[in-house]
Formats: sequence, structure tokens, C-alpha cells
Amino acid sequence: MIISKTKGKRILLVHDLCDHNTLDESALDKLSNVLGEHEIEVLTATTAFDAEMMIVADPMIQAILLDWDLAEDNTHQAAKDVLNKLRSRAENVPVFLFADRADVADIPLEVLKETSDFIWLYEDTANFIAGRIEAAIDTYLKNLLPPMFKALAKFSQVHEYSWHTPGHTGGTAFMKALAKICSAAIYRSLSASLVLCLIIPDRSVPVKNMPLKYSALIVPIMLPTVLLPLTE
Repeated sequence: MIISKTKGKRILLVHDLCDHNTLDESALDKLSNVLGEHEIEVLTATTAFDAEMMIVADPMIQAILLDWDLAEDNTHQAAKDVLNKLRSRAENVPVFLFADRADVADIPLEVLKETSDFIWLYEDTANFIAGRIEAAIDTYLKNLLPPMFKALAKFSQVHEYSWHTPGHTGGTAFMKALAKICSAAIYRSLSASLVLCLIIPDRSVPVKNMPLKYSALIVPIMLPTVLLPLTE
């Protein structure tokens, strides 16, 4: 069930009191509404099975809010199963545990290592909790991409002209300076004349099957493309 729906960030809230008319449910509902104001989509699951299926089905989940007392199991196996399923598919997705302060000392070390933070539902305000969750998601997304692809993704948002291939986007980059405009005009004139001389002798020969003796004519056509970016 989706409590709030926005675009961009998405989290999974795993708590068996999400659909109960209790004080906990009211606090969770308020937190979900505040997360929606932060443009974070909140999905909910009330059982470990549902949570595991959603983790498998939705790779866009960027954080988990998990009830340590899920299913009111004293062994906490339900919460452990959800955490194990998550870590089998995503090593660094932030995990926030709903727990009582008195119970923290009894939480196993292996669970603590996989936990990003705790949520004290009645001690902190919904705005403060939502801010911590959003900050954790931002950190996760910032470190998600490998260095090379991250640089490419960042560059794509700058909308710079890519001078290693200035002919892309219809040759728009050629029109950014007078020298390039003049050079482009010469290039078009030269290319047209060379192509004309190349094709007239035998129209039956496809370009891709052109004899080797004509290959020397192709080089002058390509040179302006290489030299134009060097002209300021």
C-alpha cells in the first residue's frame, strides 16, 4: 500500500501497526505525511513476507524503515529476515530501526552493523526524523554510481557542448563562433564538390563498396571535422 506518492526518492516502511487504529499508527501516518512533503514516496508492508517481496520487486527503494519488533516476535526473526533479504540485493541501502532505547543493548552486533540509525518515534519530531532519512538517502545516492559513470551523469546535467564530436545535435556547436561558421561553410562547399566528383564517374557503385583508389578522396572530407574544434 502506498501512503504518499511523489517522484524521485522512495522508501519502504515495514511495521505491522501501519493499518491499525493505534497511537503508533497515528505517529507513523504523520511521519509518512511529512516524508511526502519532502518529496519522498513511502511504500508500506505489514509483514516480513510482503516486505521481502517488495524489496525483490522494486529496485528503486532507497531506504528501509524497519520495526525491530515486527510480528511481535521475541527472537526478532521477522525483522532479521527482512534485513537479510535487503542486504542480499543491496549492500548500502540505509536502514532505520524502530526500537525502544531499553532494547538497543540487546540487539545483535551483526544487526547493528547493518543499521544506519534508530528512529525514536515518540522522542523526536516527524520533521527531524524525515530530515535524517532524507540526508541518508542523499548520501546513499551520492555514492551509488562508480566514479566514471558519476562524472558522465554529472556532465550530462550541465548541458555543455561535447567538442570531441561537434557534429552531434545537428552541428549546433559549429555555430557558436564566427570562425567556426566560416569554416563550416567552407567544409560544406568542399564536401559537396568532392562528393560530386566522387559519385559522378559511376553511380552504380555504392559508397560502402567504393574501390580503394577512391579512399584518398575521403580523407580531405573528414579533415575539417577534426580541425574545426581547434579554431577559436
